[in-house]
Formats: sequence, structure tokens, C-alpha cells
Amino acid sequence: MPADPKATPACFFMKHPGLMKPRALDKVRILERSKPDDYMVARDLTGLLELVQMSILEIHPWNATAERIEFPDRVIFDLDPDTAVPWARTAEAAFELRKRLAALDLDSVVKTTGGKGLHVVVPFASGGRDGVSWDDAFAFSETVSERLARDQPSGYVATMSKAKRTGKIFIDYFRNHRGSTAIAAYSTRARPGATVSVPLTWEELAAGVDPRSFTVKTVPARVAALRGDPWAATLASGQKLTAAIRRAAGR
Repeated sequence: MPADPKATPACFFMKHPGLMKPRALDKVRILERSKPDDYMVARDLTGLLELVQMSILEIHPWNATAERIEFPDRVIFDLDPDTAVPWARTAEAAFELRKRLAALDLDSVVKTTGGKGLHVVVPFASGGRDGVSWDDAFAFSETVSERLARDQPSGYVATMSKAKRTGKIFIDYFRNHRGSTAIAAYSTRARPGATVSVPLTWEELAAGVDPRSFTVKTVPARVAALRGDPWAATLASGQKLTAAIRRAAGR
């Protein structure tokens, strides 16, 4: 407990189980820069409930599954707007990315981040003959992001420099490195209002949504009312991030 009962307890980011031995979670051993270490894997509802029991408020997975850790099965474009950028402009940015990806014959999905931004996600088949490496996935996301920032420099920036983001949207493609993470769909956020990162349909985003309205209180009713997973069709498409698509992205 903090010394002041009204103070907010400090949060920290945990990558490894350490001395904890959660019974409902699996472990996968992953080679890091200099040595291997264990990562936790939640495979079902029981595993997710164990994370809750451990007071974990946010879940940030890799872009790969535990079984195919060297083959990412998605690319994430994190649209992170400056505080002066209105929500409608961020939504327009998501549609611009969607259009550019569609021109490369890639379908994409979208979700709120639980904050002021949006994630545009491109899922694709993992492993096998057409398996994409981490380097290829990152290079693709970098090419698409930097080209958008170059084409529309007044609205976008693809660099981490905060000094250059004023009035613009940062296209954060750095979440596609091996070992990098992004907030999971339906994860709670350690933020005022207990917001949740929520998958949307493109039609919902076009009609207008308030990301602050998705909270631990409202999302259960939303999920119960849905007829299915908004991302189901795209996730099942098995699309490939082929060498031809990667070359076309750089033209």
C-alpha cells in the first residue's frame, strides 16, 4: 500500500514471471539479445483470470504466437496523435492507411487503443513456406509508414522525436520489432475511466465512435450484443505478406 491511501500505486511493466509460479499460465523460453528467458503464455480464460489475480491491468502480447515465435502473424500501425489532433483526424488517418494497404491487396482491421489513438492491424498467415521474418515485417511497416509521412508531411510523422510531432499523427511502426509489444484487443488500460482497447468494424469507425466510451462497465454489454467477432473474416483470410507485396510497398 502507498503511504497515502489516496495515492495511486505505482505500476510497472513485467516481461518475465520471475519467482512467481502461476499455475494456469504456460511458459515459453525465448532467446533474448544475450540469453534465453521465460515469458508467460495465457492460452484460455483460466489463464486470463490468473493474470487478473496477479493484478495485471494491461496485456501487451508479441506479434507472434508462442508456437511460431520467429514468424510474426501481424503488422501493427499505431496511430498516436498529438494532443492537439482531433479524434476525427485520427480516424481519417486510419482510413488513409487502410486505402494504401488495400492498394497492396492487403485487408486490415482497426481497434481503439484505450487512449487517444488507433491501431490498424494487418493479419497474415504465420510460418510455412511463405512465413515472414521479423526483419521483413518491420521493413514493410517502416516503408508504408515513412511513405505516408513523406507524402503528407503536414499531417504525419514517422519518427520518435516528440519535438516533430506537434499537430501531427505519429505513425508508430516500431511495434513490429522482434520483442516489441502492443496492447491486446479487449485489454483494460491503467488509465482514468478504466478504458478498454476495442476491435471495431470500419463501418463503426466511419459512423463515429467515442473511444472514451469503451470501459470495463460498457464493453461487456457491447460484446454480448455483437453478432460475431468484427475481425473474424480478415483473421481467417490467410493473406500473405509476400515478397511481391513488400517490393510494391516501396515503389
